[in-house]
Amino acid sequence: MFVGTTIERMSFSISLRSASFSAGALIGGFIFNYLNRQIVYSIFLFLLGLSAFGLLSGACDTAVNVWMLEMWGHKSGPFMQALQFCWAVGFILAPLISHPFLTEEVPPGIDSHGASINLTPKLSRNESELTIANSTESFASQSQLYIPYGIAGSLVCFGSMIVLFLYIYEKKLIYEDKAAAKECDAEKNELKSEKENDTAAKKDCVSDANEPKSIWFTIWMVALSCLMVCFFCASEMTTFQYLPTFVVHLPLGLTKFNGSFILSALAGSFTVGRFSGILLAVVLKPEYILLLDWLIMLAGNLLLMLAVNSELLLWIGSMVLGFGFAAFFPAVFSFLKNRLDVTNIISAMILLSSLAGNACGFPILVGKYIEKIPLILIYGNFFCYFIIGLTFIGLVIVEMRYVKKKK
Repeated sequence: MFVGTTIERMSFSISLRSASFSAGALIGGFIFNYLNRQIVYSIFLFLLGLSAFGLLSGACDTAVNVWMLEMWGHKSGPFMQALQFCWAVGFILAPLISHPFLTEEVPPGIDSHGASINLTPKLSRNESELTIANSTESFASQSQLYIPYGIAGSLVCFGSMIVLFLYIYEKKLIYEDKAAAKECDAEKNELKSEKENDTAAKKDCVSDANEPKSIWFTIWMVALSCLMVCFFCASEMTTFQYLPTFVVHLPLGLTKFNGSFILSALAGSFTVGRFSGILLAVVLKPEYILLLDWLIMLAGNLLLMLAVNSELLLWIGSMVLGFGFAAFFPAVFSFLKNRLDVTNIISAMILLSSLAGNACGFPILVGKYIEKIPLILIYGNFFCYFIIGLTFIGLVIVEMRYVKKKK
């Protein structure tokens, strides 16, 4: 631990960060309903690069998810997976960027280059106090973490400029399209037919929206999806946070060095799975991706439970679990988009739910007992997967009943 604190205390910081992110997502969901999303998003990105993490990060996530869904509609599956794949790549690159700037604490008697320093105490002639000769070391290991943080912040600020440029460029294209449309009076017949089709489509949408069961259908679908995301993200984030601790405290007697490598295997398979999710989203419907990932997560967690006395199973189980985590979260957005109009509020509720499990204390519970009972991580994951399975069945039942009543 670079901050010199305990696992139990760190678990509180995780919950606090999650609560802050959730609040930001909820606030962003309301703000984007009244202000231009792209402009506010670019401003929030710029501020995120300069300062706070939790609140602004939650608001930015709300904006970018809805933006992607609006741009691609029912074809958004691969693009949502690609968005999360980029997040996974950043997850891998972040420690690589920060590693050269991490400085180890220099113990007394050793300088920053590893040479010994004379610390022989010498009694003063007039005072019975100890003075330290040549004691210039005073832990000369100053942190340089501001450098990687500065790099990351600069990249985020640069990204905000790109978003603002895209907004201005898009406005220019819209203006040019409107000007060109005024000069196309010769295509009146085609325009009339398109207007008739649009009018018919709008009438269908209005009639569907006016159905008494459609509102309850939306409520049930969003509520069950939020519950599913809550328990999925609680399992995912807690596993990433505590897998090294789980490895170290197993009867296998593995070291922290082994634990960090197994965590790297989990992160690597997670990134590969995110890339595979892009391809899967092209050929599979979101509901099939959800079911497939759920089965893979169950298999990976089962392997970890059986890996109490097998390092090989520990490696395999971690990689299988990471692959199962990969495509699940973006598939939930695609699943909802194929059935509902995913608004800013709905996106904010999904993101709020994604961190509700952590904000409500799931990592605190695991962090308190994992050193004594390592398998509490596995048992907690199984409970989460049980709830995920129930919510998935609930989503299928709600949709089937709605389709039958609609007919």
